[in-house]
Parts: sequence; C-alpha cells; structure tokens
Amino acid sequence: MSIAGAALCAYPLRMTIVPEDAHPGRRTTSVSLGRDCLADARELGVDAPQGGERGSRGAVAEARAARWLDDNREALDASNKFVEQHGLPLEDLRLF
Repeated sequence: MSIAGAALCAYPLRMTIVPEDAHPGRRTTSVSLGRDCLADARELGVDAPQGGERGSRGAVAEARAARWLDDNREALDASNKFVEQHGLPLEDLRLF
C-alpha cells in the first residue's frame, strides 16, 4: 500500500521512497580529469564521478586530520612531555 510516494509498513511509520535518479543534498560540479586518467577509468569500467568523490572525501579527511593535529598540538606535546617525565600512568598494572 502506498500514499503519494510513501510506503506504509506494519508500524505507524511512513517510509519515503526516493527514486534512484534523485540525489537529495547533492550538487552538480565540473571537474577536469587528465586524459590518461579518464581513458583508464573508461577502459576499466570505473565510474569517474564516484572515484572523484571518493578521492575528494579522502582529501577532506586528510585535511581534517591535519587540522586536528595542528589545533591539538599543544595538548599532545604536554601529554608526551608528562609521559617522558613520569612514565605511563598505571604502568605497573600493565600485563605486557
């Protein structure tokens, strides 16, 4: 049973069915790829836009990690200095 694009289940909950070609929250952009890269992707059946998105997500994750390290450098250095001076907390309880 459905009501205008929504499917009903046994519980009082409406589940909206999104068409496969709809991409909510996505924006179209133009990205230039090297000819060799595009030719290789086509030859191997790789979806270039998906690969580009994965690459972008990886670059964003690396940038976030670098920013986090930079933002927390002072605390990390203080923690490392403490361990150098006093050893690991509860080190005598370690089993290895």
